[in-house]
Amino acid sequence: MKLVLTRPEAEAQAWIQGLVEAGHQVQCLPLLAFGPAPNPQALDDAWQAAHSYHAAMFVSSQAVRSFFAARPKHLVWPSRCWATGPGTRAALLQAGVQPEQIDMPDANAAQLDSEALWAVVAQQVVPPRSTASVLLVRGSDVLAPQQAAGHGRDWLAQQLLAAGVQVAYVVAYQRLAPPWTDSDRDQAAQAATNGAVWLFSSSQAWLQLQRLMPQQNWSQARALATHPRIASALASQGAWGQVVTCKGDLAAVRLALDHPAHWA
Repeated sequence: MKLVLTRPEAEAQAWIQGLVEAGHQVQCLPLLAFGPAPNPQALDDAWQAAHSYHAAMFVSSQAVRSFFAARPKHLVWPSRCWATGPGTRAALLQAGVQPEQIDMPDANAAQLDSEALWAVVAQQVVPPRSTASVLLVRGSDVLAPQQAAGHGRDWLAQQLLAAGVQVAYVVAYQRLAPPWTDSDRDQAAQAATNGAVWLFSSSQAWLQLQRLMPQQNWSQARALATHPRIASALASQGAWGQVVTCKGDLAAVRLALDHPAHWA
């Protein structure tokens, strides 16, 4: 299978290795790049207030890396850490968080998302513990600030607020448009019609692709989306010719690619 990997360059290597080992041809066309936090002081303030939070929820592995890169040397994160998937959990462990501090949905959950995470952590903060405070560590989109939070993050925040939990936010990084060349655009145009499968692990990646190639027709293109919300965005108004959904871990992606019924 020809696969177009759209994950950020910093996260791509392990995916490339795992997919190539499975016999797939992988073309890397990152659709997200990362920049520094727009307000470094806000990150420092969040660290100084670490003991006031019951937990920090990290929206991605990049949120973990950026947040812990701003850690004052004399501080360690003392509270719970919430992650929606194994990539974010791995980043937390690499940052020095102890395994027993981390809450994550079961690997066998139907989806690894905010809804599955809430099923795991709700009992930590519902009454009589509803005086808890949770820090939501996220990124912001330079080109579309109104979409910075993301549907899953918004949903989790709503559940917390409904339970009487105080929710604080800190932006740990900025999502940027990747520095595509003319060659990148030519390769993307070819992959829109040559039967390649595009792997999307975020809705922001699809938004960036539309900005980079506003005139491209994707009606013959095939996509593999790692969440139903991403699949819905891709299938909206028939934008993509074929969209298949799977879980967001490497094993599930490999299984979906190898399923002949998906790509008949």
